[in-house]
Amino acid sequence: MADVGANLAAVERHVRKAKGDLVVFGELFLPGYMAKDQFARTALSVEGKEFDRLKRLAKQSKKNIVVGFARRDDERRGVLYDSAALVTPKGHVDVYDKWFLANFGPFEEKLYFAQGNRLKLWQVDGVRIGAQICYDLFFPELTKAYAMMGADIILNISASPTTSRASFEKLFPARALETGCFFAYCNVAGTQEDIVFWGGSQVWGPRGDEKAKAPYVDPSVIEVDLSMDEVEAARPLRPTVRDTRKDMVDALQDSLKSLQS
Repeated sequence: MADVGANLAAVERHVRKAKGDLVVFGELFLPGYMAKDQFARTALSVEGKEFDRLKRLAKQSKKNIVVGFARRDDERRGVLYDSAALVTPKGHVDVYDKWFLANFGPFEEKLYFAQGNRLKLWQVDGVRIGAQICYDLFFPELTKAYAMMGADIILNISASPTTSRASFEKLFPARALETGCFFAYCNVAGTQEDIVFWGGSQVWGPRGDEKAKAPYVDPSVIEVDLSMDEVEAARPLRPTVRDTRKDMVDALQDSLKSLQS
């Protein structure tokens, strides 16, 4: 736990063995989800030596890498984010900071992290990816926003315990169907302290069909080939992106303003 060096070595091993163009690891993979008070010590800057190591790995392997980590705010001392980084073979690093921090039941994320406030599509070989982290899944407006921005894939990296599995698995096909996007989910597997993470990483097609699924609990790797032709075919059959209405979005904004007043 809280051994970034060991977890970076694990990233290197898996990336070198992987066959795909994009290799994905779970939420807070580098420090470990249960690092808690160690997050401040293990938080990284994307300008630091650890990301130099990831850039070299991406370049040498010619693979894109997505990994969860605790991000240090380079401008405000002591501020941390629960983040996902995309590292490309060209040495580019792009970061998504988790919008919705879980702070209920066994989760204490607001004790350690600030909320993210930016959405940005990642570009990987012409494919547009909208990044999420774990609890973000439960806010469909976030997924819809990515779809309206042009996403082909919604990618959610996660550290979900076994007690949450049923709730998560109900939503994966819904998020795919309601946007006409692929939905890819990468979850931590195994035990950290007293929490068991259920694994079960999986990918769903834009028509709500399951493409691949990892075993529960045991750490494992799945490989999936995706064709964006499926997105092209699915969108006319259920044209939710085309039919999304601005007045509906305005009504949502108005209702939120009334709650805050």
